[in-house]
Amino acid sequence: MKKPLDEDEIDSYAPRRNPDLFGHQEAETTVATAWESGRFPHAWLVCGPQGIGKATLAYRMTRWVLAGGVSDQGGGMFGDAPRSLYLPPEAGTFRRVISGGHPDFRALSRPEGKASIPVDDVRTILNFIHQTPAESAWKAIVVDSADELNTSGANAILKVLEEPPPHTMFVLVSHAPGRLLPTIRSRCRKLVLSPLSDDIMLKLLAQHAPEVSETDARLLVQLGEGSIGTALDYAQAGGIDLYRAAMVLLSNPAQPDAKQLYGLADMLSVKSAEQSYNAFRTMLDWWMKRAIRAQVTGERPPVVLKEEEKALDRWDALGGLETSMQLWEKLTGLLAQSDNPANLDKRQLIVSAFLEVQKAAAQRH
Repeated sequence: MKKPLDEDEIDSYAPRRNPDLFGHQEAETTVATAWESGRFPHAWLVCGPQGIGKATLAYRMTRWVLAGGVSDQGGGMFGDAPRSLYLPPEAGTFRRVISGGHPDFRALSRPEGKASIPVDDVRTILNFIHQTPAESAWKAIVVDSADELNTSGANAILKVLEEPPPHTMFVLVSHAPGRLLPTIRSRCRKLVLSPLSDDIMLKLLAQHAPEVSETDARLLVQLGEGSIGTALDYAQAGGIDLYRAAMVLLSNPAQPDAKQLYGLADMLSVKSAEQSYNAFRTMLDWWMKRAIRAQVTGERPPVVLKEEEKALDRWDALGGLETSMQLWEKLTGLLAQSDNPANLDKRQLIVSAFLEVQKAAAQRH
C-alpha cells in the first residue's frame, strides 16, 4: 500500500485545475455548436459513470463561457465552431476559476463531513445569480454533484431553472441522473458521457501515475472499466494487490487462510488506510456484481487475474443466483457500516464479510 497523495499531487489533476479533456469531443462540439447558434441553454446536465471526466468538462465549459466562447484551437464568433473548449492554463479566466476568485463564477459541492450539499449554500448561489455580471457576459455555476443535493436544495435549484436569469449557465454533474427530480432533468440540456477507451485510459495512467508498470496499467484499465478516476484511485490504493488478496480468499471460501484474512483486515483497518479500504470495498462489490451477472447471462466476464477463475468457480458452487444475491447484500451491507462514524472497527467488518462466505460454503456440504 502506497503512501497517500499530498494535497498538491491530488489537485494537479482535480477537475477545476485540469486543462485537458480526453474522449469527449462530441460533447464539446455540442456545447460549441449551441453557443454559435445564439440559443445557448441556461442549464446543462453532464451525466455518466464516475471518474470519466464529467466535472472536468463542467469546469472546461465554465472557463470557456466566462472567456466569451473563445478558443485558440480553431473557430470563433464569426467562423466555424471550435473543435474544443480548451482554454490555456495561463489565461486569466482559467487562473481565477481555479482560485475561486472569478466574480462571475460559483461552485456548489458537498462539504467534507456533510451528508449533502447544505440548502444554505444553495441559497447563497441563488442570491449570486440575480447580480449583474461583473466581468464576463455570463455567470456560471457548477454543481458537482447534483446527486448530493437534498430535497430542499433540489427544489431551490429547480425554482431557478424554471425561471432562469438571462446569461446564466448552470452545469449540473450527475453520476445517477435517474435519481434527480424529473423536473430538473427536463429543464437541462443533457450531455451523456461514455466510459473512456482503453487507449485513452493507458495514456492518462502514464501521465498521472508514471510509476505504474505497463503490466499493472493494463490491469488497472480492466478494473477501471473506462473510469480514469477509478483506475487512479486503485493505483494509489494498491488496488491490484487488494484485488488479488480478495480473489485468493474467495478461491477457498470453505477454509479461507486465517493468516491472510486477518492480515488483510489489520492492514485495511488502520486510520491511514481509508483510501485502500474504500478501494477494496468498491472492488469487492464490483466483482460480486460481475459474478452475479455471469450467473444470469451464462457468460463469464474476462478475468483480470488468474486467481479469479477459481474464485468464480467457487462462487458458482455456493448455491446459485439466490445465494449470490443474498451474499452480495450481506457483504456490501457489512462493509458499508464503516460509513457510520460510531463504527470504527473495520477489521471486524472485513473478517465478518468473509465469514459470511465461509458460512454459505459450509451449508453446501
